[in-house]
Amino acid sequence: LERGYLCACAWGRRTIRMAISQSIIEVGGRRSVRIILALLILFVSHRINQFQFQSGSTSSQNQFPDISDVSISRPKNSPPASFLSSMNLTRDALYEKNYFYRAWMELSSDIDLAGTDKNKFQQSSKRNSRHLAPMEIVIRYIIEHSHQQLQLEWNEACGLSTSAVSPCVLGATKTQRRFVVASYSCPLESGNRLHRFMNGLLWGILTNRTLLWRYQDYAICEEYGEDGCIDQYLNRTKGPLDCDGIIIRSPWIPSYEEWKDKLGFASDHSDIVRAEVWDGQKMYDNTTLPYDGMDAAGSNNDNDRIRVVRTGRQVSLDPGRILTSSEEELLSHSHLTNAENLARLRSLRSEGVYFLYGMLFESLFTLDPSLDPPKELLNDSAPQTIFLHSRHSGQFQDTYTWPDQLCLQWFAHTLGYSQNTSNSNDNNPPTPCHVYLMSDRPKTVSLLTDLVGNVTHCTNTFVGQELQLPNGASSPSFWNEHGPRAGRGFWQDVALSIHARDGMIAFQPNRVLCRTSTALVREMVEFKRVLEHHYQEVFRGELFTRSNTSFIDGELSEFKQCMNPWREKKSDLPLNSGN
Repeated sequence: LERGYLCACAWGRRTIRMAISQSIIEVGGRRSVRIILALLILFVSHRINQFQFQSGSTSSQNQFPDISDVSISRPKNSPPASFLSSMNLTRDALYEKNYFYRAWMELSSDIDLAGTDKNKFQQSSKRNSRHLAPMEIVIRYIIEHSHQQLQLEWNEACGLSTSAVSPCVLGATKTQRRFVVASYSCPLESGNRLHRFMNGLLWGILTNRTLLWRYQDYAICEEYGEDGCIDQYLNRTKGPLDCDGIIIRSPWIPSYEEWKDKLGFASDHSDIVRAEVWDGQKMYDNTTLPYDGMDAAGSNNDNDRIRVVRTGRQVSLDPGRILTSSEEELLSHSHLTNAENLARLRSLRSEGVYFLYGMLFESLFTLDPSLDPPKELLNDSAPQTIFLHSRHSGQFQDTYTWPDQLCLQWFAHTLGYSQNTSNSNDNNPPTPCHVYLMSDRPKTVSLLTDLVGNVTHCTNTFVGQELQLPNGASSPSFWNEHGPRAGRGFWQDVALSIHARDGMIAFQPNRVLCRTSTALVREMVEFKRVLEHHYQEVFRGELFTRSNTSFIDGELSEFKQCMNPWREKKSDLPLNSGN
C-alpha cells in the first residue's frame, strides 16, 4: 500500500508538471481526464498526511519510542504539522527537549523538507533576527540531504518501476549526488564514537555530500580494517537498539543499509573510499588532500568526483585543524580548496568549535527522556552554575582530586564566591553557585561533594547511584580507564551536567580542546547558552526559571573553565585547606 501510494503521488506530480510545461488548456479528452485524476490523487495524499499527523501515526522510519506518558504542554505557537510529521517529531516532549529544532521552527515559517521551499527562510512576524549563520548552513543541508528528499528524488525517477528482476536504481547517471558514510555506536566510548559520527556530518556539510549512517559493529570494524575489533565490538554491539534509552537518532538521516541498493552501490561495499584525517600521527589519506579537488599526490584523481567516501576513525574535535586555523592558514588549507566550501566553513565556525559540535549533535540526536534528572537535582536559583567532570584516565587513583580542588579555589577567588559568603551578616546567605558533579567513579564524587562545599560554599548535586555490573566486573567498558559508571551512567551524568551555563572544571593537562567525553557536555552547554541568548523569545521559559538573566539585555557572559590549573596560572592562590 505504501509503495502504491508513493507511486501514485509521483505519477500525479509528473502529470501536473507535464501539463504546465506543455501549456495544456484543452477541455475534455483523455489528457484533461488524466490531469483531473492527478489533481485528485495529490489532494487525497495531502489529506492522508494531515490525518496521519492528527492521529499521531508515524512511518516505518520513526526512531522515536512511545513516550506518550510524558506530559509536556504544547507551546502557544505550535510547530507546523508538516515539519513535525516529516521529521517524525510528533511528540511535544521530544520537540521541547531539542534546542536545534525548536530554534529552527520557532524562528522560521513552515519549511517543506521535501525541498520545494529550500531558499525560503521567512522570519516570524514577532522577531526581526535571523538564524545564526551556522544554523542557516545546517538547516539548509538537512532540507537538501534528508531521507525525505532522497525518497522524493527516487520516487521521481523510479516511482512507476515495479520490476523485481531489474529494480530501478538511482545511480550516478540519474543523480549527481555524492555521499559520505559515517558510523556510530552506543553506549561505550561515547565521546570518541559520536565525534566520529559528527565529523562525518561536518565533512558532508563542507563538501556538499549526503550523509549516510551505519551502526558500527564487529563486522563493520573488520570491514574497515580497524584495530581492536574483538575487544571493542565483538559481543558488545548488537545494533541501533543499543542506544535505546540513551540517544534518539533524528530520522532525517538516510541509512546506508536502506539506500545502498537503491543508489546502486557495490554489494560488497568496495566502492566506499576511505578519506581519513588522522591528526594523531599526521597521516592523511590522499583523498583528503583536498576533499574537494585534484589529488595533491599528482595522480590526476579528482577527489570531489568520488561518489562514496567514509571519513574513517576521525574521533577528535577539529580534524585537520580546519576549525581553529587562522584565516591565512585557511586560504592555504590542504583539505578544502573550493571557495564555496571555504565560505561554508567560515560560517560554521563563526560561533566557535564547541557551539558547532553542540549544534551537530542536536541536529543528529535527542537525549532520551528517560535520562532526565529528577527536578530536585537541578538548581535554577543559583547565580552561577558550573559542571565538574573528574576523569581518571589511568595514571591517577580515584582519590586524586588535587587539580579539581585548585580549580574550585580559582573559581571561588575569581568569581567572589567565598568572599560573598564570608562577608555576609545573614545567617542564611544566598548560595553563590551550584556545581553539577560527574565522574565514572562514585568514590571520586563522594570526595568532591565535601570539597565543593568547603572550598566554594556552593551547593552541588550528582546522579551517583551505583550500577550493577555482572560477575564482579570493575567497569562495563573494555578500557581500564573507564570506571564503574561508564556507559549509561555517563549519559545520566551528561543529562544532569548540561544544565550548567557559566563554567566548567575538567582536569585535562596538555589539551587545548576538551577530551571527547567532556566535550560532549561542553558542546551541548555552549550550544544551549548561545541559543538562549540569541533566540530569547523561543527560550523565554528557560530564561524565566533561571535567576541569572544578566545577559538578556547585553552580551553573553564569558564561559569560564579550568582544565590545567598549573599551565593556566590558576594554582597560585591561597587554599582554604591544606593537602
